[in-house]
Amino acid sequence: MAGFFYFVKLMKHLTLFLCVTFSLSFAHAKAQLKDTSRVDLVLLQKKQKLNQNIRDSIQWSSPDTSLNKFHYHYPSFWTLNSFLGYLGTPVHQTVYTNPNYSGVIADLDRLDPYRLSSSNTEFYQLTKPMTQAFYVWSSRREEYFKLSHRQNLSESLNIGAEYQRISNQGWFQRQILTFNGVNLNANFLSPSKRYAFKASASYNNNLSQENGGYSEIDEFTGEIVRFNNAESKSRTQEFLFSQSFKLGPLIIDTVFNSINDSLQDTIINKTIRAKHLFTHSMRFQRNIYEFQDSIPDLNSYPGAYSSNVTDAQDLIIGENQFEWQPYLKSKRIEFKLNLLNQIFSLDQSTGLAVNQWINTHIRPSLQFNFNPMLLNFKLDYGLTGYTSNDIRVKSNLIYQINKTWGLAAFVDFDSYAPNYFLTRYAQSQFNWNNSLPKTEELKAGLALKNVAGDSIELSYRLINDYNFLNESLRPETFNQEISLLQTKVSKHFRLRDFHIRLGGVLQISDFAQILGIPELVGFGSFYYEHTLFKKNMVTRFGTDVFTSSSYQPYSFYPLMRSFYQQSSFQTEVYPVIDVYFACQVKTARFFVKGTNLYQAISGDNYLLVDGYPLNPFSLRIGFNWFFMN
Repeated sequence: MAGFFYFVKLMKHLTLFLCVTFSLSFAHAKAQLKDTSRVDLVLLQKKQKLNQNIRDSIQWSSPDTSLNKFHYHYPSFWTLNSFLGYLGTPVHQTVYTNPNYSGVIADLDRLDPYRLSSSNTEFYQLTKPMTQAFYVWSSRREEYFKLSHRQNLSESLNIGAEYQRISNQGWFQRQILTFNGVNLNANFLSPSKRYAFKASASYNNNLSQENGGYSEIDEFTGEIVRFNNAESKSRTQEFLFSQSFKLGPLIIDTVFNSINDSLQDTIINKTIRAKHLFTHSMRFQRNIYEFQDSIPDLNSYPGAYSSNVTDAQDLIIGENQFEWQPYLKSKRIEFKLNLLNQIFSLDQSTGLAVNQWINTHIRPSLQFNFNPMLLNFKLDYGLTGYTSNDIRVKSNLIYQINKTWGLAAFVDFDSYAPNYFLTRYAQSQFNWNNSLPKTEELKAGLALKNVAGDSIELSYRLINDYNFLNESLRPETFNQEISLLQTKVSKHFRLRDFHIRLGGVLQISDFAQILGIPELVGFGSFYYEHTLFKKNMVTRFGTDVFTSSSYQPYSFYPLMRSFYQQSSFQTEVYPVIDVYFACQVKTARFFVKGTNLYQAISGDNYLLVDGYPLNPFSLRIGFNWFFMN
């Protein structure tokens, strides 16, 4: 209860801070009435939408200034993932999805959701320079800071820079960590709209104390950690250059209006096509991971060691992609052909060998438009390398019932090689060279969705030869067929200014403990939203709730940076409750919230993963502000 009263006490000071901050913001917005940031944002969106070819591989972004999901500032329950209880820790799924990627995955430590990379870089075409400042502070000095700036040097060339820092002192022992990331980017769109490119360079590093989980947590005696002197660190570098060429006469294929749900303005969209569209991209990535335990505990490691336990991985990936999309005379058919070449090199700590592969994938896709039906077909086939003979087939039929609702039927088949580190791994404590079979998955289902985001999806999946890390921290293939029935539901209810957003996933499987997933995941958002000051300020007060049924989650082993199957720990049914206030004035947003309110009431610590408790009740404050200079 002490945490709850601490929250109430701080709210008095925060109320004053809130009024002063947003009074200044409101005054600034009113002073700029003839040239407001809001108008600039609408203009830049119209500009980029008119120039955008939605079928291109190069896309431009639109700034989102809404309050939706604004306070979900890092991967957690709200993205249907589990983690180790605090910001900056490895992420693991609670709703099953297969690893849908081509080639070899580069995320060795499950921390990519926190890193800057080309995949999460936003590219803009702007009428004025734009700066975004994002900062979140939480109890026990958990901080998340991001600052970005983008501007057009000319009508066609835009450049940008972004810096990100995540730091955490931790509620419990040995939870200190830091993340630093820098991204430089540029994009160009020629006046003729025939040529475009985007470029991105990212660098990230992090240092984390590894505690291995807690064998005991007591509010009077403290915690007993499993790793007392272990730490891990990583450095990642990534460079991307992608360009597209439009050859032949330009054709305005479609013109339509849409409502942007962020700014509530009507945007004109045009699809500008050419006879041939060619896209070429090159990507280089290097990830270095290190682990060291200077004074290891005998019970923490299975193998022999001398003075310390170390591990190091040096992963290099180079990718080349070519894509061709012709403009067919029949608007009912659309074809695209993609060729991926991936060079993969891994140097492990033992120095026994450097593993190298050249993976080549061919990826054609077809789309048939028979209004109001749309049929899509995609194939991904591995020709050479570690992923040779991997095959992924995606097909779906979409029927537009009316302007609001759409019905989709889909059938997918995947046959893919296991994670590379399940087949070959070498370091002081673990060493194996396995030949594991490809996992095969067949999935079929139906989905009903509307433009407001309401949806229901029913799917059935059969999984054969599922590969995973077992309780002994060794690769294993589960030879029985796994069946999985998933039902996903999402619904938004509104009564004047009162909103209820509900969602849930039901997962019924005969071997749920092998997949490490709960049978039921439920989440909801209940809030009151109202506008003030002649509709210049949007305010929202509400609560978010997440819970899941009791299940056996995967455990985490820091030395291998991997989640593994276990059967000794079962989670409890526990409601994670956040209470928050958020508001928006023009392009400025602010929130304050109390997280894990149920812990303040019950005094119980909730374990997401065996030995890793969720942070207790804490206060979190954050803002996100767009500046149009």
